[in-house]
Amino acid sequence: MDKKAIELTDANLEKDVRSSLKRIVEEQENGNLSLDNVNGINVEFIERDKILSVVDVIWELLSILHENIGGIKTYKSKNQFAKIVKYAKIACYNGEIVACATYRKMEDSFKMVAIGCNREASGKEGLQSIIKDDILKADYRFWAEVSGAIEHYFKKYNGYPMPNLLAPKILQVSEESIRISSKDLEHYERLIADEWYEKMIFGIKSEEVFQEALKAVDDYSKFMRDVNKITESANNGLRYTLKQAVYIVENIYRAHEEDGFNELVPSWYEALCEAKRTLIQSEKTQTAEDYLEYCDYLLETMPILKLHTLSV
Repeated sequence: MDKKAIELTDANLEKDVRSSLKRIVEEQENGNLSLDNVNGINVEFIERDKILSVVDVIWELLSILHENIGGIKTYKSKNQFAKIVKYAKIACYNGEIVACATYRKMEDSFKMVAIGCNREASGKEGLQSIIKDDILKADYRFWAEVSGAIEHYFKKYNGYPMPNLLAPKILQVSEESIRISSKDLEHYERLIADEWYEKMIFGIKSEEVFQEALKAVDDYSKFMRDVNKITESANNGLRYTLKQAVYIVENIYRAHEEDGFNELVPSWYEALCEAKRTLIQSEKTQTAEDYLEYCDYLLETMPILKLHTLSV
């Protein structure tokens, strides 16, 4: 396999999650978190009565944003929308509503359901302001599960992605209904109406989830650094120690059994192969035999992650 391709795949796994979460911490510590308006745009959280007074405008903005992606699928009609939506945000510029988002009330947060904006620059900036408002509001927690074109908007306007390992907890669904992606730390597939859909989550549902996210990414990053360091030593002609081999197998086994990783990135595959050689050549102890068995299981069960051509 091409060495450059391997490096690109491994780098892609750490991607933006770590930097995104780190950015929140640094901004909090430096006192830089700000809700200053973007170019004079004001964001307002509204409830039922106010929503009904501007329902035509909100519906039009939702329709504009969704017109190129098959129309609004979340709501069957404007009449249904008017009956069920209880919470929304509107972004106003010069007294005009230019962007909006609707929400569903969860136990301890608000989950974004749909977003919309006009075709002008003010609409795009209004969306950016709403997303910023969602991320930085301290009194309520706002978050969104997105895919496709809407995912593009969140990435474009600097939304904060959450680690995919936390998806079951954030969504409050069973782990069986989630398939963790091996291509990065953000995406997962969710079983909806007997079909699997690729999704990712932006925003922070609660302080507890935020702390878990930091720990999850820290743990993963540390393991990747350790794997690379140990593998580099092996490439320089130094054999794994038994302790290093056990460490590699144990962590990849946990990632597979507990965290839902079903494919081996190339560096993990190389590390497992080297660990297997060390375990075979080590003193025949029960530990070595047990971890050799785990190692064989992982190599037989987990295929190597396939590389896909990326288009820019």
